[in-house]
Amino acid sequence: MSSRKRSGSGSKRQLKEKIVQIYESIFRGEDPSLGNPNFWDEFFLLKPKVSHLEGEIQKLNGEQLISLKENINTLFAQCVTRLGDEHSLRVVYALQTLCTIIQGIYKKTLGECGFDVINILMGFDIAEQLMEELLDHVNTFLTGVYPASLKGLCLKLLLVLLTGSENVSQNTLLEYVMINSVFESLMQLLCDPALRTALGHDAVLALTLLVNYRKHEAANPYVVKLSIWDDELALNGYGQVIATSLAEFCRQFTVQRAEPQSGGGWLSSLTSMVGNMFVSDEAGARTQQIRANNAVLLALYEGVHLNRNFITTLTHSRADTGLPPLGGASASGASTIQPPPTSSSSPTLYLSSISSPVGDAATAPTHNPMQASVQTPSIHNASSGVNNHHMSSQPDASSAPSGPIPHSASLILASPSHSSSPMDVNLMPANLLVTFFEYCSIVMQDTKCEASANNAKLCFLVLTCIAEDQYANSLMHDANLAFRVTLHRLPMRHRRAPPPDRAASPCQPLACALLDLLVEFIMSHMLKRLPMELLLWCLGVGHRLICYQKRSRVRLAGYQWGKLWAAVIALLQFLNANESHLARKMNIFQLALQVVNIFNLFITYGDTFLPSPASYDDLYYELIRCHEVFENVYSMALRYSTQDGEYKESALKLANSLVNVRAIINHFSPKIGAWLLNQGLSTPTEDQILEVVRSNYDSLTLKLQDSLDQYERYSEKPRHSAFFTAMVRNVVNDTRQNIDFASLDLQKILQECSSIS
Repeated sequence: MSSRKRSGSGSKRQLKEKIVQIYESIFRGEDPSLGNPNFWDEFFLLKPKVSHLEGEIQKLNGEQLISLKENINTLFAQCVTRLGDEHSLRVVYALQTLCTIIQGIYKKTLGECGFDVINILMGFDIAEQLMEELLDHVNTFLTGVYPASLKGLCLKLLLVLLTGSENVSQNTLLEYVMINSVFESLMQLLCDPALRTALGHDAVLALTLLVNYRKHEAANPYVVKLSIWDDELALNGYGQVIATSLAEFCRQFTVQRAEPQSGGGWLSSLTSMVGNMFVSDEAGARTQQIRANNAVLLALYEGVHLNRNFITTLTHSRADTGLPPLGGASASGASTIQPPPTSSSSPTLYLSSISSPVGDAATAPTHNPMQASVQTPSIHNASSGVNNHHMSSQPDASSAPSGPIPHSASLILASPSHSSSPMDVNLMPANLLVTFFEYCSIVMQDTKCEASANNAKLCFLVLTCIAEDQYANSLMHDANLAFRVTLHRLPMRHRRAPPPDRAASPCQPLACALLDLLVEFIMSHMLKRLPMELLLWCLGVGHRLICYQKRSRVRLAGYQWGKLWAAVIALLQFLNANESHLARKMNIFQLALQVVNIFNLFITYGDTFLPSPASYDDLYYELIRCHEVFENVYSMALRYSTQDGEYKESALKLANSLVNVRAIINHFSPKIGAWLLNQGLSTPTEDQILEVVRSNYDSLTLKLQDSLDQYERYSEKPRHSAFFTAMVRNVVNDTRQNIDFASLDLQKILQECSSIS
């Protein structure tokens, strides 16, 4: 029996694959290449066993790893050398092996082992030379005529490098990526619709992480290049990747929300009520879905924050048939419309001409189409077919319609009965800003957990950057750029919120949709656990929009400002009602001051941007109707301003800011009372009150308040540096767990390589 056991054990050892035996030999400190000059050529024809190689590294402790430094250096150097091999199989296997070694060594650094990654992988003496050679090969593969699978593996290698350390700024290996730039190669990938569909997410993710490497500590060349990049084709591709990811999230949310609605009746209501008691697993899954979008949100933030040329892509609608249909595995079809392409290599289909709006002081960011990256020939027949189709389908620009052009801009199937054919969905016009507003309306519904709150804050930071940009504002306020935006509403006790009907959404300027989004956030977040910071950002975005309207004398015709007034008055009422609870935890006077300043803008300058004199009358009517709310807020502020406390100064500012609101109330209330007495009425109508208001404007005296249209411009450093460090850390951790370079379709790679050899 014992003989059989030994025999069986011996048989298993003999059945070990050759590549596994070589791994074991290398990590025992042996040199398997002795006596065989062709060893490494043969080694890279053997399919890597990623799990075995990584397992061998993880078995070692710190001292053993340092003692095997020479063998690891040799293996790394041989991998880099084989990237220049003519045999495509050796190149692919060398990339796989590199990914495994780098990831394995990085995992050891996350433990207790104290050693330098650069020294263990390459050795300090030749690290610069090897990394230069490695990144040269990566750039060649990304920009040359090579299979998409090979380009994808290069991106995986970059992501392995970028996610080695939890804090990307402490990843010293990235210094070599700063010196040997891959920026242009990544941006060129985004110009090709077929490659963008397959590889765009990884390319944008890599760019985002590179931009965040020591962003505020040293000169980061990727920050500089992204801030001045003016290749419209690449920037549109960058925005398209973001829009696709966000639209897919919105699509999934809409489908999931529509499922409980399909049952109908009391039974489905009861089932839904009971099901809500057991939502922990569902909430966890939703949190993961939200975290998965942190990377593209960061990419959107960096684009808007750093590159003024990127602003023009926010409202560009694209007809990019390189995108998969909504039913595809990875993306939703984001169809687009944009002005005619400026070169024959443009992958977009010109559908209609839209004149760019220019405000009083708004100047459009400049693009130089002639500087667009030259497209490398694609090995995918489908890609070249799409380009040929687009070039042959361009109508004459002179035949484009003029005047306001409404765009049905939702990417979401609003009802199950909507046609789901790929052609219908992929030709549905949309743009990045429309998709982003819809995404915000979903993720801002729940801010109770940290992941959701952080995601919502990042959304507000993006909206803040957009609201501060003059050209973005001119686009959002242009009546000729009207869109249908799907905004999702949070179901609450006092209201039902059925799934939004895209067709019923009003066709209006984007600024109207943004204001509706802000109103919805305020109305749905008056909670005992008040999201103070998010509400401040929300009001700040609204304040910036109104400041632009005041400065540029822009009127949003048809917008119902009463919705905004009602929302912020309700917020003041909530703060006053919950003062004893909230004032112990946060500075509610700062929040109330922001609300009152918005009202002061309307009172002082409303005649420059409200759509009509009747709107100005309606404002006064609301102030008079809700006079008790303002009087109570004033009493609260006065009480805290006369006491020694933490918020004394803020309370005093709030009390002083109410001077005009109280003047209006104190002026008109006696006039209305006297008129009622004279008419013998007790319950006047709205029209009667408005008539009294109009007839007594002349005797009203208001105080001119300074700096109402001023605000502190957004700056990332130092106030938000810690927030972005934490967000990037989360993206790094999530990305590291999802990098898959082990599963390769070898047959497909060989076929692709043979087709270009």
